[in-house]
Amino acid sequence: TNLKVILFILKRYLICFPLCSANLIIFTMARFALSVFVAVASLATPVSAWGGNVQGDLYNPRSSEFYSTMNGRAFWINGAEFYINPKDSFEYIPSDGYTNCFDDLDEKLFSKRTDHAAIIKGGSDDSLTQWAEEITDGKFKLFHVPMPNELLSGKVLSIDKTKFLFRTELGVCHQPEKENFVCHKPEGPVDIIEITVSPNGKPSALWVACHHDSVDFCHVLNAGDVVIAPPLNKNLRQTHL
Repeated sequence: TNLKVILFILKRYLICFPLCSANLIIFTMARFALSVFVAVASLATPVSAWGGNVQGDLYNPRSSEFYSTMNGRAFWINGAEFYINPKDSFEYIPSDGYTNCFDDLDEKLFSKRTDHAAIIKGGSDDSLTQWAEEITDGKFKLFHVPMPNELLSGKVLSIDKTKFLFRTELGVCHQPEKENFVCHKPEGPVDIIEITVSPNGKPSALWVACHHDSVDFCHVLNAGDVVIAPPLNKNLRQTHL
């Protein structure tokens, strides 16, 4: 239940106080406050996914809820801890027709392909490329969010290292169901960073999207999603932080 999750997170973060540095305490408490917000928000009546009171950039189409990993800047800190709620379906892509994502979406926004959003069913790289060509000047590359090397949902994960990949304003295609995509242009610039975690000694790379608009939050991108960005030779910086 949400209450149990809150108590679990509180216990973890209280233990951190005598052991962690002042900076990490600040970020763990910020994470706790945000976790409580997410847990409480999940009790509320669902609203339109891309309108009303829900910011589209923080809505997880795979779970039809907020991303459980929403955070401010803690993903940039080596040693910071975070938790992926299994409800996010982070590393599991449901089969066609399994979710209610497409029922929740605002029909006025996604009823047809536009220059800012589209539903692409039976999607492949070719169909995603076609939409990307419609919204860009033709200079772009599709980046597939990697699948982890093991199941990571339901675990408290510690960041081994962080690497900035690129910034984009072109588009993101979420995959709530296998080969069915919800594509949209972000509301503002998005930094894509790669974090490495090794809960059992085997490293896995996760991609994090940090939005810089009215929200200014980061969240873990679901494995299998696709990011549309300028070509590497113009945009990519691979710098360990």
